[in-house]
Amino acid sequence: MMKVFLVIIGLIASIGTHLSAQTNSYAFTRNDEGWGLIDEQGQTVADFNYDVVFSPYMEYIFTYSDSRRLIFQPEEKLFKTRIRGKYGVVNINNEVQVPNEYEELSSFMDGYAIFYQDLKYGMVDTSGKLPFEPSRTEILGYSEGKVLGKKGRKYGYLNIKGEVVIPLQYSNAGLFSEGLASARSKDLFGYINHEGSWNLEPTYFSAERFIDGRAIVEATSGWGVINRSGEFIIPPGYNHINRQENGFFRLENGGRWGFADSTGHLIVPCSYEYIRNISEGTSIVKNGEQRGLVNEKGEMIFYGLYEDIKDCKQGMVLVKKGDLWYFIRKDGTPLNDQGYTSASSFSEGLARVKIGDKLGYINIYGELAIQPVFVNAYDFHCGLCRARKDDNWGYIDKHGKYVIEPVYRNVEDFFPLH
Repeated sequence: MMKVFLVIIGLIASIGTHLSAQTNSYAFTRNDEGWGLIDEQGQTVADFNYDVVFSPYMEYIFTYSDSRRLIFQPEEKLFKTRIRGKYGVVNINNEVQVPNEYEELSSFMDGYAIFYQDLKYGMVDTSGKLPFEPSRTEILGYSEGKVLGKKGRKYGYLNIKGEVVIPLQYSNAGLFSEGLASARSKDLFGYINHEGSWNLEPTYFSAERFIDGRAIVEATSGWGVINRSGEFIIPPGYNHINRQENGFFRLENGGRWGFADSTGHLIVPCSYEYIRNISEGTSIVKNGEQRGLVNEKGEMIFYGLYEDIKDCKQGMVLVKKGDLWYFIRKDGTPLNDQGYTSASSFSEGLARVKIGDKLGYINIYGELAIQPVFVNAYDFHCGLCRARKDDNWGYIDKHGKYVIEPVYRNVEDFFPLH
């Protein structure tokens, strides 16, 4: 069966034309009747009569109920409905674009979604049109105008008309990226072009897709990174390699981690038991109980000073010393001299802190921007934050004022719909 990775939200598509009005930020809220959808003025854009809701930022949620639900895909401005176990799609004006007739329906990729129905696979566009007739050939993905298909144990590629353009002859294959796709012939991977010719002959035990002209591959001596010509930028020999932001690679050898840049230069030697993903040009490193912060140049900003460190957000790092949390800039200088019993990273210029038994917010200058009057609160999204002073939830602005009154049993963060 086809794997379907969806963002699932328990809401049926009773979303009318109001959703396409002036505002473009929305949140799921719950009152005594159930879950619904509001805009940033607090206006209801979907009725409150649904049982379950999940945040649109969550990636994998599984549901087994046959009740009416909604699958939200914000980048496509589409709401995929699930009614009595069958999937379809409506647009933001509640107009049916794909009828509820598919047993499985993937997220849209370059304007097309993969479906499974009556033991056959096919594709459907955002208007509900099928580019080709469904068949028993399993469809695994779509990119750069090529459909990755599988029949039996063989992989190959179709065009958007469903015609085979690269024969199903490989024992494994991946989606096209930057004009190349990994494919396995017998026991080894190489890279083919859109014509099906080998750009890089099969010489690898494993091969990931190209991003920014670099691909992670496994050779006889271990993992390395190659360019489009097949030249090793990072020589093979590592046990693990993970791609990072800004072209960096996290490397592991012998249980020790380090970093290299996109040219293959080893910035941080593999000398740490643990090293975090790069965040805003910094990474957390750890040996035993000693933690530190290193920058993209490999320079140690500080080491062994704090018991815990959180990722850098908006130029600020959250560190723990004793029982208190402190904010420091990513150059190691303190934001202020205040310690907090609990705190969160910065989001939209404000960070949540606990003073006494209540929550408030500080700004990037270390000043108290919102008084600690909330018993529970979260980060700011789209200029608003969910918060409560008693049992009911509402939304506050960056001055701490309720702009959507606290009348809800539960709420989710606002999300943009451009």
